[in-house]
Amino acid sequence: MGVPLPPLGRGKAAAAIRAKIINMAGELDGGLSPEAAAEKLIENKQTIGAESAALRQFNTGIEGRSVRSLNVVMHHLDTLEAAGNALNNNDFRLFNTFANQVAKQTGAVAPVSFDATKEIVSSEIIKAIIGAGGALEDRKDAKETINAANSPAQLAGVIRQYKELFAGQLMGLESAFVSSTGRTQAEFRKKLNPKIIKLLPSIPASQDADGGWSIKKKEL
Repeated sequence: MGVPLPPLGRGKAAAAIRAKIINMAGELDGGLSPEAAAEKLIENKQTIGAESAALRQFNTGIEGRSVRSLNVVMHHLDTLEAAGNALNNNDFRLFNTFANQVAKQTGAVAPVSFDATKEIVSSEIIKAIIGAGGALEDRKDAKETINAANSPAQLAGVIRQYKELFAGQLMGLESAFVSSTGRTQAEFRKKLNPKIIKLLPSIPASQDADGGWSIKKKEL
């Protein structure tokens, strides 16, 4: 007759501990000494505790705020890029459509000119850098890079540049999420807007970009 397990609570953490105990019982039957089994159980509980703490960080901590900030700005930049492309093609009707979308997404007044669009791009990029823990120097560099754009085509190039940078940041956070929480890459991407997922390369988390903030200013 089996011995009932003690109360372990509910949720994923409790279920994981319950599974570990059952597995450990099987290992004892297979010849593992009680001392070795106890040591392994303690290690497993410590691992589960560390993974739970990491998961909390990605839900409500610094990492979670960084993910949300980058997720939002990537979505906004996608719309701003479309607005800039419409402006570059002198399609003012399409530009106004995307400008109104920009206003709804960012809470800013709908841009009516290239300069107004550039100002919103600058604001969104700097907000993302702050939200993801970037330094003051990073913000200055971003401002200078955006100010150097003198046409919608050049601004579109800057937007693509920062979208690539932020995608690298998200891939770095994804790698940290997988390694620290024991969860999957797919679970991390549930936190992201579906449009953003399409902008991320389909590569193993272990091969992601290191996500450094430095960015070489390309010729515009």
